[in-house]
Amino acid sequence: MKRQMTLAQTRAWCAVMHGDQKYGDLDYSFHLDAVEAVAVRFGFKRCTAIRKTCQAHDLIEDRGVTRLLLRSNGFSSIQANAIWSVSDEPGATRMERKHKTLPKTRANRRGTVVKLCDRIANLERQLAEGNRSKHKMYRREHAYFQLMLRHPKESDIRVKRMWLHIDQLLAQGAVQFNLPLLKAA
Repeated sequence: MKRQMTLAQTRAWCAVMHGDQKYGDLDYSFHLDAVEAVAVRFGFKRCTAIRKTCQAHDLIEDRGVTRLLLRSNGFSSIQANAIWSVSDEPGATRMERKHKTLPKTRANRRGTVVKLCDRIANLERQLAEGNRSKHKMYRREHAYFQLMLRHPKESDIRVKRMWLHIDQLLAQGAVQFNLPLLKAA
């Protein structure tokens, strides 16, 4: 394994690896930075491992990067495994992919935190853009997402706050898009 990259080096490497991939009409690094910013906002500012994982969270799924390549470029095995844990497994539909993926995410504590950061960043973006169809997609899968990833005895206040924020974003979207409120879990 190479020497660990700094956070700045990680951001640059991930941007290069995503190449010309877009997040809507923006460079993909916009999304990666947004996911990392969520981690910082919810109390993970000093956790460089989580922040690096936020930056690299889509590389396996979107760019075919392997855990071996991650390791040879300075990611620890813990970080590479967390990135793998949030990477969708193959499947014919989104729901099939989520049914295969979320159990491995749940088994990886860091992966769960990064997945929550990703979900918050995506929800905030689609609300800002007024993207009703994406919001409805997240609402449809929320019960299963929550069942798989929300630990009933969660003790980390940062993670509890993330779940509360997701609930608030879904409620905000219901108002914004004139949809019924979701039932409480």
